Amino acid sequence: MALAMIIQGRHNPPRVAQVAVGPLPLPASWWYVPLSAQVDTAGWLQRPYSLPEAARVAALIARAAAPLVPLMKEAFDGWWYDPGSSNSSCGSRCLVYSLGAPFGAGPAAAAGTRVGPGSGVEGRRWLWAFFYRNLEGHHLHTVGLELQLDVSGAHPAQWAAGQVWLGGSLWPSPQALAAAWNSSRASTSSSSTSTSSSSSSSSSGAQGVDPAALALLRAFHLPSPSPQDALSSSFGPRKPAASTPAAANEAPSQPGPPLQYEPDGRRFRLSASGLGVEHWMGWSLAMGHSPTAGLSFWDVRFQGQRLLWELSLQEAYAGYGGPSPMQSHVQYLDSHWGMGAAYKELAAGLDCPGNAAFLDLPYSFNSGPLLQRNAVCVFELSLGQPLLRHWADAGGSPAYYGAVQGSALVVRTISTVYNYDYIADLRLHLDGSIEVAVHTTGYVQSSWYDRAQHGSSHGYPFAPHNSGTIHDHLLHWKVDADIAGTPNSIRMDSVVLQERPGDEG
Repeated sequence: MALAMIIQGRHNPPRVAQVAVGPLPLPASWWYVPLSAQVDTAGWLQRPYSLPEAARVAALIARAAAPLVPLMKEAFDGWWYDPGSSNSSCGSRCLVYSLGAPFGAGPAAAAGTRVGPGSGVEGRRWLWAFFYRNLEGHHLHTVGLELQLDVSGAHPAQWAAGQVWLGGSLWPSPQALAAAWNSSRASTSSSSTSTSSSSSSSSSGAQGVDPAALALLRAFHLPSPSPQDALSSSFGPRKPAASTPAAANEAPSQPGPPLQYEPDGRRFRLSASGLGVEHWMGWSLAMGHSPTAGLSFWDVRFQGQRLLWELSLQEAYAGYGGPSPMQSHVQYLDSHWGMGAAYKELAAGLDCPGNAAFLDLPYSFNSGPLLQRNAVCVFELSLGQPLLRHWADAGGSPAYYGAVQGSALVVRTISTVYNYDYIADLRLHLDGSIEVAVHTTGYVQSSWYDRAQHGSSHGYPFAPHNSGTIHDHLLHWKVDADIAGTPNSIRMDSVVLQERPGDEG
């Protein structure tokens, strides 16, 4: 059996439902299944973000950003977002955008239903688009422009741009910001001629505008990053200072890291299906895959005894706080973006040891059947320390030394969810213990930074106008344990001090 989530935009009312298809590998029937123990279906505002929606959002951003093009060119030192389809007229100074996680506001934000159609309660579904300079590692080059989008309606014709934020000031629409920007420029130009003209122009051109917000616009200018700042976000080699141009073009030579090898060959054996480990030092398991949450592990056994029926990642959450509207409340549920569909081909010798076994993953996400090659790697890892050892040379017993080498079997995937790369390992140990380790790498989500105005309390600056954004990662795993059989339970014991007679001395 396989599960599929369907976005039923033409249902009355629109909803998100889940169906099961089977039997595999040639399904002949399908049926609805509940999304969770609490709800059967989800409301329209809770729909996962999809490629069809992304295309329509791009068209909405193009329309909304068009009035801001002259502002962008002035404010960002010639960098701008080209609303055209080719995005080529801006040349090497293009802006690109990213999206803050979709979220709902109001009662319908959680409009799931226990039975029957979705809720008719009114609510909103918002997106925030925020813009970057299109450099390698563009995540570190945000420019401080954010655009709110209302994508609540069942039809894209009902979608519209909302507020827009630039460098500390919030405006009701792109048109309002463009008009205020022109007024601020007119005020600046007039002030260079005469003080009296500046006062007159400012009051007439910016009538009804908060003077403090207008002052922020008047002072706003984001220069292009220096070559060193642009290089700092790339994977290009850092070159030491050199006295000659020829030496400056040579990357420094470093000795390579140690490699691991298997003198007697692999000690693990993969299952015939490819998605499973048939044997390694008494361990065996099967694997499954979800395009939303990623790899899962089933029927995990040690020495023939089942320890886990299921071990699977359910959700990866990231909550942010920052000085701008988007950064201040964005909350990512990364399964929403397709963590399992975000696997990329693993590089031997970098992502995984060169002697690892690589597995392909079939899946479907926003399209027909797909196959991601080399999406999973399996390898035995030397831990560099003994699992067990002891040196005895006292106490009357014969002197001896004994030790057992420590190693683990690792099943690894790497999910690239936009700026983050989640390196997820399942590690099976020789002593029967199971370890899950997730390491986050990639790029941070940056914020526009102005030391005099915003940002100092929401992250650490790494460039003249950019800082990291304070946030938390929470990963939620499902563990269905069958240790000592299925009728088991989890108990937590606490250690307390117990006084006994004679403890005084």
